[in-house]
Amino acid sequence: MAHCSGCGREVFGGAVWCAQCYQATIERPLPVRIERRVTRWEKSATSFGPVGRVLWTVLLLVPVALLTYLGIVYPGRPRAVVGLALVVWTAFMAFLLRDIWKAVSIPVRIPDPE
Repeated sequence: MAHCSGCGREVFGGAVWCAQCYQATIERPLPVRIERRVTRWEKSATSFGPVGRVLWTVLLLVPVALLTYLGIVYPGRPRAVVGLALVVWTAFMAFLLRDIWKAVSIPVRIPDPE
């Protein structure tokens, strides 16, 4: 039979707290060692996984293909507007892709050596 370390009362059934003094009756295990590793290919709480990253990359490339097609098909003045839009979109896309493909730190639990 276990006894409370605070008041000495018997503790029944593997209780976690003493019913009299509310002292913890069992020792807490040592915290699990957690290391972090940096990756671009795993999902985290604040980033997409590989499928989401590839999907967003493809979706961002669709307007580039559309603007390139419009620039080739329509001759004359609209070509300059399409070219400017292509340059602006490419700069915007580079900014977004930098954040989409940013490496994230993933916690990895290391088992205790036994």
